[in-house]
Amino acid sequence: MADGPSTSALDVTAMPSGAGRWKDGKIVSLRVENFLTYSNCSVSPDPDLNVIIGPNGTGKSSIVCAICLVLSGKPGLLGRARDEREFIRYGCDKATVEIELHRDNLPNRTIKRVISHGLPKNRWFVDGTGCAIEDVNAVIKEMRIQIGNLCQFLPQDRVQAFSSMNDMDRLKDSMNSIDPKLSEKHSELMSLINEGQSLDDSKRKVDELIRNVTSQIDQLQPDIDRFNERIACEEKVTLLTRKKAFLIHDMQLTAYEELLAHKREATKKVSDSKQSLKPIENSINAAKAKITQIHADDNLLKHEVVAIVRKQENQLNNLKKLKEKDDVFSGEFRDKQRQEKKRQEDVKTLKGEITEYQAELDTLKSPEVIKEKIAEMSQKLNDLDIEQMSKSSILVKLKEAKDNLERENAKLLREKGALANIFEKRKTLLRDENPDAYAAYDWYLSHMELFNSEVVPPMILSLNVADQSLVKQVETLIDKRDLFAFIFTSREDLSRFVDEVNINMENRTASLLAPTEEEVAKFMPPDDQLMKQLGLRCVIYDILKGPDPAIRYLLENNGIHRVPIGTTELENRVEQVAVHFPRFFSPDRHFLCKKSRYSGNVQTIEEKLVPAQLLADSLDEEKLKDIEEKLASQKAELEKVKLEHQQVEMESTRLDMAVDALRRQRTQLMLERQRREKLIHKIELKQQTLQQRQATSVDLKAAYRKLVELSQKNHAEKVKVLSSIHSQLSCAISTNEKHAINVSQIGFHQFHMKSHQEHLAAETARNSSQEQALQQLVTEIGEKKQLVRQLWLDALRECQLDNSVRSIPQAIQDSFSSNNIPESLPEVEAALDDESSRLSQLSPIDRSKQVRYSELKLTLADLHDKKDQGEESIHSHLTLVAKLREEWLNRLNALISNIDRNFSRFMSEMKCAGSVSLCYPDELAYEKYGLSIKVSYRSGEEAAELRREYQSGGEKSVATMLYLLSLQELNTVPFRIVDEINQGMDSANERKVFDMIVETVSSTCSSQYFFVTPKLLLDLNYKPNMRILTVINGPENLISSDQWKIPRFIRRHRKLEELEQTAMQEETVVS
Repeated sequence: MADGPSTSALDVTAMPSGAGRWKDGKIVSLRVENFLTYSNCSVSPDPDLNVIIGPNGTGKSSIVCAICLVLSGKPGLLGRARDEREFIRYGCDKATVEIELHRDNLPNRTIKRVISHGLPKNRWFVDGTGCAIEDVNAVIKEMRIQIGNLCQFLPQDRVQAFSSMNDMDRLKDSMNSIDPKLSEKHSELMSLINEGQSLDDSKRKVDELIRNVTSQIDQLQPDIDRFNERIACEEKVTLLTRKKAFLIHDMQLTAYEELLAHKREATKKVSDSKQSLKPIENSINAAKAKITQIHADDNLLKHEVVAIVRKQENQLNNLKKLKEKDDVFSGEFRDKQRQEKKRQEDVKTLKGEITEYQAELDTLKSPEVIKEKIAEMSQKLNDLDIEQMSKSSILVKLKEAKDNLERENAKLLREKGALANIFEKRKTLLRDENPDAYAAYDWYLSHMELFNSEVVPPMILSLNVADQSLVKQVETLIDKRDLFAFIFTSREDLSRFVDEVNINMENRTASLLAPTEEEVAKFMPPDDQLMKQLGLRCVIYDILKGPDPAIRYLLENNGIHRVPIGTTELENRVEQVAVHFPRFFSPDRHFLCKKSRYSGNVQTIEEKLVPAQLLADSLDEEKLKDIEEKLASQKAELEKVKLEHQQVEMESTRLDMAVDALRRQRTQLMLERQRREKLIHKIELKQQTLQQRQATSVDLKAAYRKLVELSQKNHAEKVKVLSSIHSQLSCAISTNEKHAINVSQIGFHQFHMKSHQEHLAAETARNSSQEQALQQLVTEIGEKKQLVRQLWLDALRECQLDNSVRSIPQAIQDSFSSNNIPESLPEVEAALDDESSRLSQLSPIDRSKQVRYSELKLTLADLHDKKDQGEESIHSHLTLVAKLREEWLNRLNALISNIDRNFSRFMSEMKCAGSVSLCYPDELAYEKYGLSIKVSYRSGEEAAELRREYQSGGEKSVATMLYLLSLQELNTVPFRIVDEINQGMDSANERKVFDMIVETVSSTCSSQYFFVTPKLLLDLNYKPNMRILTVINGPENLISSDQWKIPRFIRRHRKLEELEQTAMQEETVVS
């Protein structure tokens, strides 16, 4: 046994052999390691009744938690934690839980679960082999263990949940606990009912579809009749149209053959006419040859003329060039005249500009004056720059001081905001840790007017610890549930809150009643002298701040005025402090002292404090006040720095303006100096240009003499060119005379040729009419041939035949005969007109209606088939439902009858009345079948439904316990666990219920039973086949039960009884 609580099996009487009492799934042993307060513990329960007893807080419910978690139960089933890791013992890395389950005629099964802070969070083992959670669930299902069923597993924090169950859930859990097949049949029955509803819906849909389709067919029938009549008429028109096409083709074919005969006659006449025109054509050709010869001779003359013309053009070009030379000579002379005139004007302009520049130069200051003034201003600027640098340095220092103050101010504001934001953090914690309390707080804010007296919302929102280092001590002392509870100062407000929130909203938020000031006036703090002697700093009351009703409640229920906190030296004086204070704290440890009733010794339980979570962010008012004082001081200093900074900035601005003015004056002087230098430079350049222009004058007389000399030479050359042109003109005249003779001869021959051509044209015109007639006939034959071909193709297309067909197929001819189609074209056209007229009188029908009509016919046939199949399925389904319903209800009624008999018997033994019955709003609403429990605890009182809001806590506990006991002999689950259900009972009811448990569980070979309780009454009845498991927590644990000396214990107990009887007799004698 390690340093945690110990668990021993206490054999009250001799235990009989367990043979025949063990069944599949019963718990043979349980072992935990580093689980909650246990470091190492083993439990060996009895196969029948096991009573686990021990003071509160020793670890009884921890055994129940271990059984739940090792059988893959969720932490939510226990109502103690949200995560499995919270069950690991403080300071340990992992916890181990191992359970051994009995199997008949087979080796027992072991399931082990290892919960770790690291990864993986859970590891599972079955019979020592690692496995997945699915494998564990398979073993649990095989053993018929139902951890989530309150009829099998009722932990301490879910006792009230049983009375809050609705009738449907109670029936479901009862069936699963006693006969899972009943639950399976119930589910199967509901599934069949749903399936039947689906079949009925399908049948109704099919009937509706049949009606719709039949209606649509009836609506389309008149149109379909007209459609069939029109189809017959269209077929007759088609045959007549085909016959007409073939008759027209035959008629045009006959006309084509007649045109071919006319063509042969016209071709012979044209050939005879062409032979008579050949002599005239020969005369015309001879005249054309003579004219061609004369044209060739005349072309030679033309070439000679062209050569002469080209020579004259060359001479004219030379003459033109000579004339251009004269123009060039004259132009050069004129350019020199213009050049000289331009030079004279430039000289005059340059002299004027030089005069203007010199006048402007005379108005400017001398270089010595400008230099002196610039030097004076530069000195002033240097002085101002030095002063400005000094001001800038001061500004930088002031800005740094202002920035530092602003940063410090922002830091203080953030700290102040963080302190002021603690309330929002607390609200977030309330929402995350207890959603019910948060919802209740939200409701309270909207309905504050309903309450007449002071109401304190959950203390987590308003409690603060003055010293942050002592928050974990306060949080350890105050129960977590109290931190989330509302505190009321009047019972009326408390009742109103319970009605509105706990009952109407089904919210589980706790509500507490604060004592009055008179009731807490008796609580006095410990003596200061005693506190100093023991080295204690203060009591919890001194450091805790909050609303008065909350403080009064903590004074009465937690004794915060008697729970001191000491320094680390306190750990060396634990025994001294324990004499005066049953509970106290050091900086890191919590000490709880208990005095033994037997030995009188004081036992001290010591545990390490865990970091605070809920009250960790407390409002430090002293720090807040210090921050506000610093902020006020820094604000004044910041205003002073800002004012000084503003003054220095104004002085710096004034210096900047003075510097800018001096710089503008200096810039003006420098510009004036530059202007003077530019003017001097310009005057020098203009004078140089003037000298150059005066030195480049033009001699116009010499230029004129040269012009006269060149003009005389050019004139002599022009005379030579004109003489050459005159001789060439004489040759051209002679050539033109020869050309005129040739032209007259050409005219003579052309006259004779024209007379022959006119005679030929007359004959040709006469023959042309014959050729045109022939050509027209050929064209007409081609068109007729094409028409015949096209008519044949049209006829084939009308009959939907291939173009390669050369004669009318026999099938088409037979169709013409069978339908009495006429043989002549007029008769066919007359019949076609009649049928067409008849067809036009028949209104056209949309072909999609005919397609729709056919589809509807097919759909209607399919729907009738589906209807027959559906009716057959419904009949089979109803037979199956009736059979299953009868079987399920018979077994269920028998089961509930047994439960009712047992429950009524147990309630009557308690001098009360009770019944269990099946309830349902409708016989066919199987999903709403439920189990109704009605109880009456007083004579003449009408039985009421078992509900959380109807009965008191003790009454609900009695009813719940007796109902669970009624299931005991019927149960098929291997074990059942009930945790502290007797807490709300009075001693009489508790004794009766315990006797019933012992009698029922011990007399039937049923489920293994675990009954957890913190206490047992004296002189209870015990049976041989039950086991008492005692849980003791502390440094002085009892020895194991196998080391107890039972005979000695019985002798001592009898001796004590004899002493008590003797004392009573003596008292009787004295009285």
